[in-house]
Amino acid sequence: MKKINFEITEQDIKEYLKQHSEDQTIKYREAMFVKYMKEQQDITCESLEILMKKYNWEDRIISGTYHDDNLGILKQESLSDFNSYLNRIQNLDISGICHILIPAMKYYGQNPFHVHYLYANLNMVSDQLVVPMNHPMEVIESTLENYKFCEKVETYEQMINIRMGREYCGRQLLAYQNFYDEGKVKRIRKIIRERV
Repeated sequence: MKKINFEITEQDIKEYLKQHSEDQTIKYREAMFVKYMKEQQDITCESLEILMKKYNWEDRIISGTYHDDNLGILKQESLSDFNSYLNRIQNLDISGICHILIPAMKYYGQNPFHVHYLYANLNMVSDQLVVPMNHPMEVIESTLENYKFCEKVETYEQMINIRMGREYCGRQLLAYQNFYDEGKVKRIRKIIRERV
């Protein structure tokens, strides 16, 4: 039997972001959406929507998966989505701090800046919030990839240029407060503001 391989490419995700640019769940959270898409191992509402459009199955409605339980009764399970992913975030980790630092540094006027300056800020903030610095350079690279992917950041050599305006960064920081601890996001903003 021939195996069917359904693949979601980077271009598919970019197209999805364009089509959903005004979606309130995604707007101001594009880099987090890219992180979410990278992390997902199972099919999600968004990946299913991308595949259905890509393979011209848009006329079908699928709201979940189905299976028989041990009594032979057909059960439906809803697919997870980006909103449920954000709602499951419990603690601020180093990746979350790094995602918050990018708009915070631009909001308070630091642009462009060297990657070592981002590292120094990440180290200082994680120290003050008592968040372990596990694999910081990997986290920085991944975060920058997420922001570059949705065309919010440019990098050249070791320099980082944030392409978002100050107002956009402010709205992005407010959006992060909705799923990360509001007090911690405000504290990160205060640390960066005092450092400028």
